[in-house]
Amino acid sequence: MLILPKYVSAATLQTNVEFNATATVRYSDWLDGSNSTLDIHVSDLPENVEFSNGVYSGWCIQPRMTGLLHGESAVIYSSLSSALPSDLASLPWNKINYVLNHKVRGEGKSDLEFFKDVQTAIWLLLGDDDPEFGISPEAQKMVDDANANAGYIPGDGDIVAFIVYSDGISLTKDDFVQEVIIEVVLHLPPTETPTPTATLTITPTSTTSTPTETVTTTPSPTETVTMTPSPTETVPPTSTSPTPTETLTITSTSTFTPTVTPTSTFTPTPTLTGTPVCVPTVVRADFSRVAAGQSVEGWDVVAPGLNIDAKGTAVSLRAGLDPRAYGAPNDAPTGNAGLSAGGGFSDIPTQSALQAHLYTFTFAPGTSVSNFTLHMLDYGDWNVVSSTSHYVSLTAYNANGVVVAKQELSFTTPAVGLPRSSDKYGDLWFTGDAVTALPGQPGNWTWNVSGSGIVRVVLEFGAGHDPNVAFDTLTFTTECPQACVSTTARADFSRVAAGQSVEGWDVVAPGLNIDAKGTAVSLRAGLDPRAYGAPNDAPTGNAGLSAGGGFSDIPTQSALQAHLYTFTFAPGTSVSNFTLHMLDYGDWNVVSSTSHYVSLTAYNANGVVVAKQELSFTTPAVGLPRSSDKYGDLWFTGDAVTALPGQPGNWTWNVSGSGIVRVVLEFGAGHDPNVAFDTLTFTTECP
Repeated sequence: MLILPKYVSAATLQTNVEFNATATVRYSDWLDGSNSTLDIHVSDLPENVEFSNGVYSGWCIQPRMTGLLHGESAVIYSSLSSALPSDLASLPWNKINYVLNHKVRGEGKSDLEFFKDVQTAIWLLLGDDDPEFGISPEAQKMVDDANANAGYIPGDGDIVAFIVYSDGISLTKDDFVQEVIIEVVLHLPPTETPTPTATLTITPTSTTSTPTETVTTTPSPTETVTMTPSPTETVPPTSTSPTPTETLTITSTSTFTPTVTPTSTFTPTPTLTGTPVCVPTVVRADFSRVAAGQSVEGWDVVAPGLNIDAKGTAVSLRAGLDPRAYGAPNDAPTGNAGLSAGGGFSDIPTQSALQAHLYTFTFAPGTSVSNFTLHMLDYGDWNVVSSTSHYVSLTAYNANGVVVAKQELSFTTPAVGLPRSSDKYGDLWFTGDAVTALPGQPGNWTWNVSGSGIVRVVLEFGAGHDPNVAFDTLTFTTECPQACVSTTARADFSRVAAGQSVEGWDVVAPGLNIDAKGTAVSLRAGLDPRAYGAPNDAPTGNAGLSAGGGFSDIPTQSALQAHLYTFTFAPGTSVSNFTLHMLDYGDWNVVSSTSHYVSLTAYNANGVVVAKQELSFTTPAVGLPRSSDKYGDLWFTGDAVTALPGQPGNWTWNVSGSGIVRVVLEFGAGHDPNVAFDTLTFTTECP
């Protein structure tokens, strides 16, 4: 789904030119926007402002600033305001607004290439003379055109840059968060008379490869509004699917009268349907962003969507500068020789302690990669523990913790501190040195793992470690998400031996956790533990249970208490349907109650009830009720073997709805502790 610019009413800009409002803001990952370099999620806006919560197309305004907002507070300003904070007031907003309204897309360029060109043009106008993506002809044209139209003011239907402002653009150590702009379209309702009452509603239509298509709407009998694609922007189709035009220009025969307050409000976000274009991206870490000796750990510090975590602290390195991770050649007076010009990193506290290094590389939530590479320098020429065996591994894991790929480095040497021989790599004085080693030797080694769905990579140094080691040239390739397919899962209680716990994640079904008041254990018909007897006078237990088994909370049953079960689904997963078969409920009234009640309740992620099913009936206040108001003689209708479907002894629980993340089965008044369950299913939803 492509995100078009949202609309702001004329009332907002004409009656409140100095617009600002505080909101909660969350950025998407860098270069992961639907229609720009970032998607900006805005929420918790005050109710008294004419500005809508939602997702906006966003662009960075600070080169090489890596901090993102993940749900923190920020102030939103209109770029047309004359009362901007001082660090924003001097920026060329007229030129930036011109670029937003006159984007240039190069022929045959992908969405991501187009987004990078627009982002580069914005950075150039803001004074960056060395933009991250270079300067394409299209970016330069947008800058030249903006400079030629330096007095540009957005009009009806044009995009207005609104600034999301958090910690400012002071470029000091306190300035960490990337300030961004979001695209908002100025929506001026036509005004034919001094007292306008009409509100213009715009329903944009997707344009594909026909750049001259005209769409006409008729908002009222007294006026005509014609919408045409902007003649100054060329958006050719991509090789896979047509790309909808993101900017609509509105030409109206009416005029706006500033002295009258129009009755317009925000128009809900227009969207275009179609297949989003996902482009796998190769990302290269930039260690030059971080000064030598400063930490490279944390999200987005050296690459968008990457977090590095070392055993101690991984810090940035430069050739010839402190801190010194290694010396190369071995007798050289300066450190870190051979390191890339852009710098690299090492865990200096761990190196200083002469310990084995350990690094974990993780990728942004919702992101997976298909390839990861890392260059290692100066490994193997110092055998600090005088070991004969030497081993290092790089292991890639998917979201379920399953190994996707693994690369290993191993060799043997004499048990000496400076090994001059080895079984595979010869004299490590040279083959383990960053300057003299050839590619593929331990001192000049490239780690590489590939596969589908990688979310975490671990580099672990084992036996015979060399603490004087460093790294540079880290790259990874992001994957396009796989199409979601809704699936129905059925719990398999036969995985668990009778009497053993079925609780915990993925024990009986992937993505499911069962939690009972006591402990829910696996059951089999005719085997201990015995949850119930059926028919009531039968010598064996659990009759009528599914051949695949089932479960019950035996500690709670033994204590004659009311059962309670909570079923939850894996983080990020929701279900649309949940079913559970209950056996042998209602034939024993352990507390001699007249009222009997059980409920199954489904909740969404906000704790709101999605659906609820209830079972209730009344009986005489006796231990073995032979009558009830709804289900007759519970000696039979409450028994697992003799009850018909829909009677308490043979009851199927079922709740359905959107966004279910937790289901609770709760036994209330008049409980029967001798109860069991089988046939548990749930249907996962696509996000």
